[in-house]
Amino acid sequence: MKLTEDEIEDLQLEADELLEQGNIEEAESYYEEALALYNKALEIYKRIDYPKGIVESVHKIAVVYWRKGEFDKALQELDLALNLAEANQLYFVKAQIYNDHGNIYQKKGLHQQALAYFNKALTINKMVGNRFGEATNLGNLGIVYRHPGQYEVAIAHYKQALNIDKQI
Repeated sequence: MKLTEDEIEDLQLEADELLEQGNIEEAESYYEEALALYNKALEIYKRIDYPKGIVESVHKIAVVYWRKGEFDKALQELDLALNLAEANQLYFVKAQIYNDHGNIYQKKGLHQQALAYFNKALTINKMVGNRFGEATNLGNLGIVYRHPGQYEVAIAHYKQALNIDKQI
């Protein structure tokens, strides 16, 4: 049975609220509750065929796995979210997903992979004019460069991030 526009709108609002509730649960470190809410939202977004909501839900699920320390599961979900974001030309979200890939690889001590993903995120954020994202990516690059002792490179990235932060 085909849904009416009003039904689709109501379901989208319901899914949006589930994501917000999940954000609160995640912030409070109630990860299982957050996962349940994100998965409910995902099912609704799939039902109404709302790609942006699907990508955001899968992305949020990945972040919960990351916070739980389940890096391989997080990377699987991020890869799925990335494929969906690419298919739907959701560049802003794609940059966030690349950034989260970088965070996980950095946490795992895989600095070259982290650098690659942070640079991909930075490229997209520059392309879409997301100055906040640029500053975040530059700061993350600084963190990665700092750990092997490349302090001058790290400081250069931090200064670029700070300069952007002052502008926005």
